[in-house]
Amino acid sequence: MAHPRSTPTRPGALVLASPAALVAGIPYLLGFAPRDSAVLLWLSDGEVVLTQRLDLPSFGDIDAWSAAVWTHAGARESDEVIAAFVDPLSAVGPVADRLIADTRTRGLRLRDLLEVREGRWHSLLCHDPGCCDPAGQAVDVAVSDAVAAEFAVLGVAPLPTREDLVTSLSADDTAAGRVTLLLGPGRPSGAAVEAWRDRAIAEALNVLAGSAVQPASDADIAAMLEGLVDVRVRDTVLWELMELPQAGLHAALAALVPIVRAAPPGWVAPAATCAAICAWLVGDGARARIALDRALAANPDYTMAALVDGALRGGLPPSEWRAAMSGLTREECRHGQRDRRKAARA
Repeated sequence: MAHPRSTPTRPGALVLASPAALVAGIPYLLGFAPRDSAVLLWLSDGEVVLTQRLDLPSFGDIDAWSAAVWTHAGARESDEVIAAFVDPLSAVGPVADRLIADTRTRGLRLRDLLEVREGRWHSLLCHDPGCCDPAGQAVDVAVSDAVAAEFAVLGVAPLPTREDLVTSLSADDTAAGRVTLLLGPGRPSGAAVEAWRDRAIAEALNVLAGSAVQPASDADIAAMLEGLVDVRVRDTVLWELMELPQAGLHAALAALVPIVRAAPPGWVAPAATCAAICAWLVGDGARARIALDRALAANPDYTMAALVDGALRGGLPPSEWRAAMSGLTREECRHGQRDRRKAARA
C-alpha cells in the first residue's frame, strides 16, 4: 500500500504523511465533509498542485466523469495522483477500474486509491488482508488530532456540508444594512486620489492582518468595500497578499468572509473576488468557487471575477496566479503599467 508523503518546499505547506492522515485531512482540504464524492489530490514533485472533488458517477456516466477528471490543467501538470472515494452510495469498482486504466494510459502514477466509509478506510490497490483489511480501519485518534492541530495553526475548521459552506458566504442583510449607512462617496477626485489610495491600501492590509485579534468593525468593512472598488487599491492589496505565507493568507480569507457577507448590493463583486483568490491560493477550491459565484451573481461583467472563473474552470493551480502576479511589481499594481511607463518617459 502506497503511503502519501511529501517534503514540502513552500513555507506553511502541509504534510499528510499516511493514508489515515489523508482521510483525516479531507474535510479540511475541502472546507466541508464530502459524501458520495471522489477526492483527488494531484501532485507534482511531491507537492499538491490541485485538490479536486467530484460527485461519484452512476454506472452509465463514467465516460463523462472521466472527462471531468482529466480536462483541467492540474492533471496536465502532475506526475502523480492520490484518490479517495468518500462515503459512496453504490459500488465503486467500475469507477476505480476506470481511474486505474486512465492513469496508466496517461503515464501517471496512481500513488493510492482509498475507499472511505463512515470514517473507516482501506486501499483499493492493496490486496493483502494482513496489510489492508477490506472491512477498513478507523483513523487513529492521535492521527486525527495531529491533523486537526496542523490545520488549526492556519485557522482552518471544516463545516459539516457544502450547503453550510455556501451559507458561510451568503449575504448578511442585517450587517449589510448597517454598513450601507457608513458608505461614503468613495474615491475622491483630482490630486487627492493618490493619497486616498495609499490610505485605503494601508487600512485594508491592517484589517486583513488583524482578523484573529479583532474582527473588522462596520466602519472597517465600509472602508474596505470603498477601497476595493478602486482597481489600483484592489490590485495592490492582491499583490501584497501574494507575498504572505499560508498562515497569513488563511487569516486574510477569514477577514474577507464577513466583509463579503456584509457587502450591500453593488459592493459585493470586488470583495468576493478577493476572497475567491485567497481561497484559491490556500487550496480551498470549494470556498473559492462559492465566493466567485457570489461575485459573478452580483456583477456578471466584473472582469477580474471572469478571469479567475476561467482559471478555476480550467483547473489551473494557484501557481499560475502567483506566476502572473510575480511578473508585476508593486509599483505597477499601485499605479498601473501604463501610468508607470508614462512617468518613465517624462
